[in-house]
Amino acid sequence: FLGIKISLEDGWKTYWKNPGDSGAPLYLEWDSEEYQTINYNIIFPVPRKYMDMGIETIGYEKEVIFPIKINFDSSVKDPNRVLKINYLICKEICIPIEVKKKINLERDKAVDSLLDEDFRSSLKTVPNKKDKIFRLEKIIQHSPSQLDILYEVNQKIDNKGLQIYPFSEKLFLKTNHNISNNSLRINVFSEEEIKKGDVIELLISDGHSNQEFKIEINENIKLHNLFKMILFAFIGG
Repeated sequence: FLGIKISLEDGWKTYWKNPGDSGAPLYLEWDSEEYQTINYNIIFPVPRKYMDMGIETIGYEKEVIFPIKINFDSSVKDPNRVLKINYLICKEICIPIEVKKKINLERDKAVDSLLDEDFRSSLKTVPNKKDKIFRLEKIIQHSPSQLDILYEVNQKIDNKGLQIYPFSEKLFLKTNHNISNNSLRINVFSEEEIKKGDVIELLISDGHSNQEFKIEINENIKLHNLFKMILFAFIGG
């Protein structure tokens, strides 16, 4: 692992992997083509939603540490590289930031990251994929661009603080939700058609506990009766 810490002055924000209506997420570039295919994963901590002048964004303020998981490749000849870190910060205006850092990716030179208190604390803010706070019950497709996703809630949560953060590499997604007793219904809306093979990630958080899901759209998703009737009407003329 390596950690990228971004410290922000009051009022400034940077962004989650789905920044919302405006913004751009952190991304990395290497100084060598040999490294462009390096296997790494940016782990985005649990974010917050912000509303500024009617624009909803998803991200972070004050300070955030992004853990980066790197799978070392023994075939790489020179482990001493320059890593270019790109991210956006916004207040009344937005400023793209580019920072270059020299790093050594030689595995034998790595230091135990858990010895660093800041990095250890940052791991507590990353999405949880193991707990079973929410259990997926079913997915219903109402239209080519709308899904309902139903979860069973298995523990007490803060309903008022509940937030849903959607992400897809191909789709621009929005959600709303309602919760009743131990059932959570999430409505997912896309500006584009949701197709077979698309992958949707949902991060569910109440500010205290969270769980992340990855859902692949396939033929087993149930079609809502009204959507089926409309579809058959088009097919039948």
